[in-house]
Amino acid sequence: LPMLGTQTIRLTVETARTMRLVLHGVISLDDTVAYGSGAAAGKLDITFSVPTKRMLRRFGTSFRGADYVSQGDRATFLVKPPLSWRSVKVVLSRQN
Repeated sequence: LPMLGTQTIRLTVETARTMRLVLHGVISLDDTVAYGSGAAAGKLDITFSVPTKRMLRRFGTSFRGADYVSQGDRATFLVKPPLSWRSVKVVLSRQN
């Protein structure tokens, strides 16, 4: 069954290698995520903790990849929601 509602995503860089991922809505989560620069320019390598992977899997959601675009200072995440054959692009812009 598709889920209805609002999902809020907040990503806060904590150190040069970790960020805090906070989700409020259908999925509620507060976890530290490891990240680094990918092999290709602009790509982000993100490593979720086992409990976060388990929670996403329980909701039928999967993470497909991430990019950082310095022009505009924003990160883009590809997320596959439940019961969908296509990924959704989530764009997060910096807030000061």
